[in-house]
Amino acid sequence: MSKNKLSYTVTDVTATKESQVFENVPTIQHSKEVKELEKKIAKDCCNAELWMKKGLGLAKQKLYREAVEAFSKAICLDPFNALLYRHRGHRLLSSYRFYEGAADFELASRIEQNNWNIWYHLGFAYHLIGDFERAEKAYKTCYEMTALDCELFPAIVNWRVINLMEMGEFDYANDLASLVDPKMPCGENFVYRDMIQVYKGTKTFEEVLEIKEKYRFANMEYVTKAYGISRYLALTGMKDEANKIIEVILSLAGDCWSGFGYLAAYCVKNNVGRE
Repeated sequence: MSKNKLSYTVTDVTATKESQVFENVPTIQHSKEVKELEKKIAKDCCNAELWMKKGLGLAKQKLYREAVEAFSKAICLDPFNALLYRHRGHRLLSSYRFYEGAADFELASRIEQNNWNIWYHLGFAYHLIGDFERAEKAYKTCYEMTALDCELFPAIVNWRVINLMEMGEFDYANDLASLVDPKMPCGENFVYRDMIQVYKGTKTFEEVLEIKEKYRFANMEYVTKAYGISRYLALTGMKDEANKIIEVILSLAGDCWSGFGYLAAYCVKNNVGRE
């Protein structure tokens, strides 16, 4: 293109509007929290923090496309705020825009290098798109920042172990898994602690995958556990069992379609980044 001219060039065959512009508008009303934020934004429309809070409120309703838009408006106002890219990246993943999400987390990690949460999500984003080497670098950085935190430790070790197995680094994965004690107090991250016991051979995958109805988010916990165990089975030669578990995960879309375990299973099923 000439420096002095603007041009508009298209090929003979182009995509349709319907395939590129998604106009399906959700019918649910905004929550009370979001409506209150909208009143505040009407009086202070250049406040990046208010737009960020609106994005977080929309995400609670699983209005992820709308949340991405709110975070984008916040970024226009505060473009060097790493937290905004972290939040938008998360909801891009929730919207199945995996490469865009990875890009946001990558940028966030450059702006704010000492935030373990950003590195954790960056590792997951790269894992989804099959870039396991970059995922390992991100998870390793996150691991080094949080190794002394008992509650975070099992979650970070679990994702790192799965990713290392994808890379064929089974000895290293086993060494890491051995660091997680089955009695380690880890709060809500007991799910990851239990998964790691399967990798270590101290529990069977059948007993770990039993759904505990007493937990509020039983299905979400199930898909989280099931994804890690399915990859462990697939990568250790039990592909039929692994494929069955993936199908069970994907059958739980109603409750879990934006959960990490579901997203990861979706990417495996659809060969995202794995061609």
